[in-house]
Amino acid sequence: MPIISTAKLYDVDGHEKIFTADEISRMASCGQVGAGKDWSSVAPAAPGWERIVPRYRVTRDLQPAARARYRNEPPFAESSSNDTWQYGERSYEAGEEIETTAWPHPSMRPLNYSAERVLEFFRIEMKSRLTTSPWFNGAVRLDNGLTNAPVLTAVKAPKPAPFNSRPAA
Repeated sequence: MPIISTAKLYDVDGHEKIFTADEISRMASCGQVGAGKDWSSVAPAAPGWERIVPRYRVTRDLQPAARARYRNEPPFAESSSNDTWQYGERSYEAGEEIETTAWPHPSMRPLNYSAERVLEFFRIEMKSRLTTSPWFNGAVRLDNGLTNAPVLTAVKAPKPAPFNSRPAA
């Protein structure tokens, strides 16, 4: 009996369906599979994910910052090897699950979608540009300080006038 390989794909509305490799190959050749297409291998985010408080698992023992005032400042550009969490209010043990509206420590593991987005954003953005918290007005707001900068768009240059060797009269 031949082995048929299958994969689960999600449509843009979040419904899932199992497809064979041949079906996926055919759909890919028609441009129906991939990011921003009709079908994707990544499940779409749940509606209202930004209003869910991020949850994390602490992967190693973490201590609070040396000074309590650091919790009210934008994140420092600290290394992930540091066992001090700038926004920690107490000591945290490895394996502990926490829910926080503060920026996570880079070593934490996300437990829900909002935590995934916050941690991903926190790891790649310049720390000095971040706000003091990713939580604003009851929702996750990922802002790097440049979000509202004007977006430059390509402008078509006008076609040059045809070259005329005769001087103007």
